[in-house]
Amino acid sequence: MNVMAGKMENIFAEVVEVCVMCRDCEERKAQLRISVELQKRQSPVHKGDLLVRLTDDVDACFLYSLHISEEDFQSLKAQQRIRLEFTSFPDMLIEYFNECRSEQKSSHPRFQLLLSSDSVALQGPANLCVMERCSYQDTDRLTLRLKPGSDREVNEYLAASLTSLKSRLEKQKLELSHKLESDRQQFQTRLAELEKSCQDLTQGRYKDESANNELKCKLEGAKQDCGLWQQHCRHFKQHVASLKKENHFLHTTLHEKECLANQLQMRVGDLEQDIKTKDQQVVHTSEALEPTKQQKGYYIIDKFMDEEQKYRHEVRTLVVKLQAKDFELKKQQKILQETQAKLEHTEKDLHETQQQLSSKDQQVEKLEKQLNESKDLLQTNKNVISWLNRQLHEKQIAEMPHLPEPLESASALSSAGLQTQFYPQTSKAASSDLDAVPKHTQSAGLDPKCFR
Repeated sequence: MNVMAGKMENIFAEVVEVCVMCRDCEERKAQLRISVELQKRQSPVHKGDLLVRLTDDVDACFLYSLHISEEDFQSLKAQQRIRLEFTSFPDMLIEYFNECRSEQKSSHPRFQLLLSSDSVALQGPANLCVMERCSYQDTDRLTLRLKPGSDREVNEYLAASLTSLKSRLEKQKLELSHKLESDRQQFQTRLAELEKSCQDLTQGRYKDESANNELKCKLEGAKQDCGLWQQHCRHFKQHVASLKKENHFLHTTLHEKECLANQLQMRVGDLEQDIKTKDQQVVHTSEALEPTKQQKGYYIIDKFMDEEQKYRHEVRTLVVKLQAKDFELKKQQKILQETQAKLEHTEKDLHETQQQLSSKDQQVEKLEKQLNESKDLLQTNKNVISWLNRQLHEKQIAEMPHLPEPLESASALSSAGLQTQFYPQTSKAASSDLDAVPKHTQSAGLDPKCFR
C-alpha cells in the first residue's frame, strides 16, 4: 500500500529528544522530528489511516515510519491493552509526545522516548517506546514498531520535502521582494528627510554664527561699559574719601569754635554780673553821698563813672566778638550740613554705581556663558552636518542587495541530503543601514548635542 498517496493532514510535527539504543552501541541522545499525519476517508467502514514518521533534520536519508489503519489499531489495542478507540488514539499519541517534549530539559524527566533496535546502527526495524520513569521502576506506556524507509519511500519523502521547500522559497522570495521594495521606499523617504534635516541644520548653523557674532559684539560693549563703570566707581571712592577727610576737619574746627564760644559766653556772663554789682555799688554810693556830693563826692563819682564806662565798653566789645563768633559758628554748621548732605548723596551714588557695576558683571558673565553655549552649539551643528553629509555620500554609493537565486535542480539535494537552511537577511541588511542613522535626526527639531 502506498502510504504517500492521498491527501494527508499533518496534526503533529515537532523535534523531540530521543534516546537511541542499538546492538553493540552505547546509548545516545538525538534530536529527531516526529510527524503524525491523519488521512480521513469518506467511507463509513474505514474512517481513516494514521501515519507516524520519524526523521532527522541533519540526515535527510534517515526515515522510519509506521502506517496504522483501523484494523492494525485493533491488533495494537489488544497487544498493549489500550482502552481508547481509534478516533481518540491520535490525541493520546500527541499528548505523549508533548509530555516528552516538556520533560526533555529536565535532569530527571518523567516521560522519555526510547528508540531501540537489535540491528547495528539502526539498519533494521526499531521500537519507539514512550517510557515513564520513576524512582522504583520504568513503565512502558506505548510501543510502536517502526520500519526503515525503502529507497522509493525515501525518494518520495525527499521529493515531497523538496516541493514544500521550493514553495516556501518562492513565498519567501516574494516576501523578500516586497520587503526590499518597501525598504527602498523607506530609504528614499529617509534620504529625503535627511537632506531636509541637513538643510535645516545648515540654516541653523548660519543663524548660530550670526547670533554668535552678535553676542561677541554685545560682550565687547559690555566689557567697555564695565570698564567705564569701574573708572566711575574709583572716582567716586576718591571723592568720598576726600569728603570724609574734609568732614572730619570741619567737625574738629566746629568743636574748637564751640568751645571758644562757650568760654566767651561765660566771660560775658561774668562781666555782666560785675556790671550789675558795680551799678549797685554806684547807686548805693550815690545815695550815701547825695548830701555831700557837691562838696566831697565828685572825685569818687567820676572815678566810678569812668570804671563803669570802661566795663560797658569792654562788654560791648565782647558782645560784638561773641556775635561774630556765633555767626561764624552758624556758617560752619551750615557748611558742615551741606558737606554731610553731599557725602550722603555721594555715598548713595557710590552704592548705586556698585550695584550697576555688579549688574554689569552679571551681564558680562551671562553673555560669556551664552557665547560659550553658542560656540558649543555651532561646533555640534558642524559635526552633525559633516556626519549627515558622510551618511548621504555612503548611501548614494551603496549597492542594492541581490535577491537569493531559486534552486535549479533537486539532484544535489537527494545525493547530499536535505540540509538547506534559510537566512533571509537581505531586508535586514537594508533596514540595518537605515537604522544606522539616529532616529532623532529625522526631524528638524532634533537635539544636536547627541552627536558630539
